[in-house]
Amino acid sequence: MSINSFLCKFLLSDKMNSRNMILSGALVVLVALLTTSSVYAGETDIGAGPVDEHPQVYLIKKVLDICDPDKGGKLSGSDPLPGGSMPPSGQQFGCVKIIGDRFNEYLFTGEQVGTLVAVRHTNGVEAIASPVVLEVDGEVKVLCNDITGDYTYLPNGSVGVQYSYDWFGHDIEGDLLEQPPAKSAGTPQGFNLAYDKLFQCIYTATEDDVGLLPVEVVATDEDGDEGRGALDFIWFNPEILVDVTTSDGGPISFADGSSGQTVYSTNHLIVTNEAEGGVILFVWIAGSDLVSSEGPAKCPDTNVLESDNIEYRCKIGSLFGNEWEDLDNPDDTLSCKFWNSNTECQNSESLLGEENGWPFNHLSFLTVGSWAECWFRLTYPTPCIGLFDQGTIYIFARAV
Repeated sequence: MSINSFLCKFLLSDKMNSRNMILSGALVVLVALLTTSSVYAGETDIGAGPVDEHPQVYLIKKVLDICDPDKGGKLSGSDPLPGGSMPPSGQQFGCVKIIGDRFNEYLFTGEQVGTLVAVRHTNGVEAIASPVVLEVDGEVKVLCNDITGDYTYLPNGSVGVQYSYDWFGHDIEGDLLEQPPAKSAGTPQGFNLAYDKLFQCIYTATEDDVGLLPVEVVATDEDGDEGRGALDFIWFNPEILVDVTTSDGGPISFADGSSGQTVYSTNHLIVTNEAEGGVILFVWIAGSDLVSSEGPAKCPDTNVLESDNIEYRCKIGSLFGNEWEDLDNPDDTLSCKFWNSNTECQNSESLLGEENGWPFNHLSFLTVGSWAECWFRLTYPTPCIGLFDQGTIYIFARAV
């Protein structure tokens, strides 16, 4: 009994061990099978690529070269743009450079606009194609110059060559630091050579440019996609309209008087700026000698009453030229000057007069819709015989 029991235990135990070994072996094989094989369960697509962006055009700076292309602005610090010419002048049109800047955007024939832009492509600078152009009223007028190499800026302390930042008298370093906007939240700097190019567009106004016209820079990329920017509206060759009338609609008339007396005008002159395009005018005044329609005449040495026997004073807004000024003859061989106390235009004097002194006499400006009023007095020489009813008051106006 005991031996059989022992044998049974032994055999049973041995079978169990063998079984355990077999199970263990099967487990090992299963694990190996799972770790060295894969099961195909299905599929899905994958893909990526940058958005097909178009160029972006950002305005950096814009300048106007007005009236005198050889000198630039006296106070603005701007340098002249290359090319350009002096606009033509007449009695009531033309221009005079005051400080080198204008408060409204208008250009006459020969004057220029210069536009500096950054063209950006988020696919990289290689995606920017040539040419970049400037359009006026939707028509391509100018091919813009790539001047990136002249104004290289490598931000964040990168190694590179840094050139002058003076662009026609304007320091653009700060503009390049801030413009254009960052490529993404991770690149906070402005101009970036990896994505941006700098272009300069200079346009000279011609006789064919008339009216308020859009001016815009257009860039394209290698795929032909277009980007526009730096849109501006400029009034080209605005018409200069000056309405000259009197308070009663008649000619300037004086109270009765005799030789040696001073008499005052019974009406007064009104000069109104009705120009297009918001043109601000500087205005001068002159007069012819008076001729008598009846003879014989003598006043005092010849048959004409010279204009310097007439004096004027004018008012513009709240500015009143209190001092009386001589009314001089015009001289079209002379130019128009505006500097210090000399504000003559072909020998005509500014409305507010030289006698009122600097800088008061430099304020003879008329904005569109504003007007000046002028009064006159006449001192008759001795002797003075005749009617002297034929003469002319001249108004000279120039855009500023």
